[in-house]
Amino acid sequence: MQDASHQLRTPITIALGHAELLAIELTGQQEANDISVIIGELTRLRRIAERLLVIAAAEDPEFLHPELVALDGFVLDLLHRWQPTVDRRWLLGRLDKVTVQADRERLGLAMDALLENAVRHTARGDVIKLSVTTGLGVRMSVADAGSGVPADLLPHVFDRFRVGDSGAPHGTGLGLPLVWAVARAHGGEVIYRSLPGSGSNFELLLPHPGGPLPVKTGAMFWYDTTGGGTAHA
Repeated sequence: MQDASHQLRTPITIALGHAELLAIELTGQQEANDISVIIGELTRLRRIAERLLVIAAAEDPEFLHPELVALDGFVLDLLHRWQPTVDRRWLLGRLDKVTVQADRERLGLAMDALLENAVRHTARGDVIKLSVTTGLGVRMSVADAGSGVPADLLPHVFDRFRVGDSGAPHGTGLGLPLVWAVARAHGGEVIYRSLPGSGSNFELLLPHPGGPLPVKTGAMFWYDTTGGGTAHA
């Protein structure tokens, strides 16, 4: 899969570059519409290839290049980068000051995937909230007030190429598997809670700077159809 991803990236990038040049030169409305579709699909293919490459490489001992990352500043940077791109109510929740040893680039890819997922399942004016909390490990969370995860998809959100039929635009089916791969490479986990129609909360749980996670939880989710609450693992 890693070799295939490498092989795909180059022709996709070349084709995308030529398509973007054509878009500049074309003047007709229909031609411009056609080329925009081509650019959109090539961009999606490039994202698939890049995410496949990250997932495939996650088991490699050289996958991570750790450095000290101040997560409060890291999350603020994420918010400032995403806020102008899409019309949502972007909020900051609790923002504990904590510094961890982590791969900044890989964490950025994982958090971007969570934010992309939140945007895809929300509408204009819906809340997306970012937080950093410490306690039993360090948690970076993305909570939204969107459509939530369909009940039949809850146990399968980390399956590759699995996409739901919630009415939201389909993604690549690789965003959440990428988050899982990056979390596990850091010795962490992903915890999520969701209620259809009431939004979701995804937490990327990292080891505390003082040591590993106290408990290996696996992927956990919370889902409730009655208003009470049921935990599953």
